[in-house]
Amino acid sequence: MPSIEPRAAAPGDTLTISSDGFDSCEGYGEPRVYRFTLHQPGYAIVDAGTTSVATDGTFSATLVVPSDLVAGEATIEVSGSAYDDCPLAPSEASSCATYMATFQVTSTA
Repeated sequence: MPSIEPRAAAPGDTLTISSDGFDSCEGYGEPRVYRFTLHQPGYAIVDAGTTSVATDGTFSATLVVPSDLVAGEATIEVSGSAYDDCPLAPSEASSCATYMATFQVTSTA
């Protein structure tokens, strides 16, 4: 599960989103690139950038909080994992995992 630091930030501030790798019997395979998508209720979904993922699954990236977000909860979705690749047939095993982390957008005062 990814983590975000700091847990509260104003528009224009930077956040660091990162995750430790984990043991996987299948491994991570070829190098991956994770995409970050920012969601906040009532606002358009924002493409927040990408980062390379280490072969052990770890990653760390710095993102800027968009200037048009308002105070309240926001979510960053992380996609691009091998575990995002859901099968077409329901009989095939897959987790279809989605990685997300939330933070609080504070007002600029």
